[in-house]
Amino acid sequence: MKTNSTQIKELFKELDIKSTSPRLAIYQSLMKFKEHPSAEEIYLSIHKKHPSISVATVYKTLDLLVQTKLANKVVTAEDKVRYDARTDQHIHL
Repeated sequence: MKTNSTQIKELFKELDIKSTSPRLAIYQSLMKFKEHPSAEEIYLSIHKKHPSISVATVYKTLDLLVQTKLANKVVTAEDKVRYDARTDQHIHL
């Protein structure tokens, strides 16, 4: 999994995704989580360092990442939406 900014920018370019600071911050944050975070958890994890990124931007970016197969949307048994940067097949316990 590509984790540094240069690698992510290259990946975004390959997928024809505009590389912006908010998108990089959101994707990097998602990849750092060991569990499946919600959009709100991702927002909280980046807000201090990136206060100009809104919750709406987090949701829009996560939707883009799911559309481009860089992330998966996981709906829990409680109907909560969470996200996963691991797009390979793996078990959710």
